[in-house]
Amino acid sequence: MNELKIFNDLFFEKKKKILIKNAKIVYGEDFEVVNGYIKIEDGKITEIGEGSARGASAIDAKKGIVMPAFTNAHVHLLDCSGIDEGFYMPIEKRVGRNGIKFKVIERAISNSSIERHVLKCIAEIIKSGTLALCEFREFGIKMKIEKLKRILDWKVLARTFSGEHDFKEKIKKILKEYDGFGISSISDYTREEIEIISKETEKARKILAVHAGEVSDDVKDVLKINPSFIVHATNISEESLKLISEKKIPVVLCARANASFAVGIPNILNLYEKTTVALGTDNAMANNLDMFREIEFVFKVARGISRDWSFGAEEVLKMATINGRKILNLESNAVEEGNKAKIILLRNKYDSRDILTTIVNRYSSCDVKLIVSGDVVISFKSKSL
Repeated sequence: MNELKIFNDLFFEKKKKILIKNAKIVYGEDFEVVNGYIKIEDGKITEIGEGSARGASAIDAKKGIVMPAFTNAHVHLLDCSGIDEGFYMPIEKRVGRNGIKFKVIERAISNSSIERHVLKCIAEIIKSGTLALCEFREFGIKMKIEKLKRILDWKVLARTFSGEHDFKEKIKKILKEYDGFGISSISDYTREEIEIISKETEKARKILAVHAGEVSDDVKDVLKINPSFIVHATNISEESLKLISEKKIPVVLCARANASFAVGIPNILNLYEKTTVALGTDNAMANNLDMFREIEFVFKVARGISRDWSFGAEEVLKMATINGRKILNLESNAVEEGNKAKIILLRNKYDSRDILTTIVNRYSSCDVKLIVSGDVVISFKSKSL
């Protein structure tokens, strides 16, 4: 694991057997809280039980919480070298085709700092307990840090621009090298180009994801090309919501980013009731990549907009963990026997009678004490249990 020494305050250790005892475990897809232990062997969860467990090398959770690691289902990493640039500009001037975002990326590419900046983002992502992400990558550039995929389940959706020479061949090349194609907006391409993207992606059996309904409602047109999922759905009509439901199209929400760009807030509860919903942090230039901040914002905003006091933290936790993996066709990281271990351990910080609500309402990335990704244990040199 020598190549991971770039994360100076993290310690990576490969272990054949892992035992975590004295823990509160968020168990299975129903998120039942179990007081007990979890055994992991060769990267897979082999046993979860109530009560105590013995083991000379057992990790004592000291009544901390074991939960599924986060899935950041939509993030742009390449613009992270321009933190908060253009914050008080309208969205089209920040992230539109001629916006400051692309100047930031081009600048980082030209001075060869792009990988260093992205690496800092990845460190932030891992430290805050995220072990799966879907990156929308501009320019289709390759980076050496792909080897981090042994820790992160990392899907990359690349894209090219309208009007480029040999457009169809470039689409084929992207689909050969990456996990799929990410469309910024269908209005950025001609009808012919959209048809090429759709047909070639389907032929390659790759992911086709589209930004839709972020500023205006283009969902009806987007759904005509049968996307794997759409991102945002911030400003959509009841008709569009009905179409999403009928076609069973998953939606990735980026509520903090929408608020940051001043384009509105999605109707989180309505979307949750109609389809599979996951969460993402969106542009690294505009938004912190910490999923703890995302879940608290989504939880409280959803309750505030809907005025539904019964909307629970469990739903938001599922959006932020197991739902994203379903949308991205990744194996489940629910904490149960047979699944690959993709978990985080939170320290015992609060005397709570409602663990799930407390996680969403009060915990933060600084409370992550340990991360397990398969057979790799990631600990913090500067923290102790």
